[in-house]
Amino acid sequence: MPPAKARDQRIRDCLAKHPEWANYRIASATDTVVAEVAAARGERSPATTPQVKPRGITLEQFRAKYDVRERIRAGIKALAGVCMSDPEFREACGILPQDWRRFADLDEFEAYRWRFKGVLYWAQPKMLAAMKDTVGAV
Repeated sequence: MPPAKARDQRIRDCLAKHPEWANYRIASATDTVVAEVAAARGERSPATTPQVKPRGITLEQFRAKYDVRERIRAGIKALAGVCMSDPEFREACGILPQDWRRFADLDEFEAYRWRFKGVLYWAQPKMLAAMKDTVGAV
């Protein structure tokens, strides 16, 4: 028998005797390669399976990276029970300083910020009200 037929026969014999064995174990026992064992089982070898890497990014991924308003909105949701200074909140939102002020000063976020003694604080409206009440600011 030619060597290729002999290898195929050894693989078939081992598969018949040990059907529960993994391909790598049969390949080791028969002195063959995993691709030959997979072919004998009628499987595609992982080595021959094309690995297609997805290209590009989704709209959600693009927005998560570049939509500063959405990142501020997500940061506001995470402000439950805490307040942060403006630089702390910007860092928590993961926004670069040059992109921050243009969006942070929008009227949409007015209810979530308060300036006291030169420090701009970000918090939920209820917490800001409690903070204002604490220092007597109305």
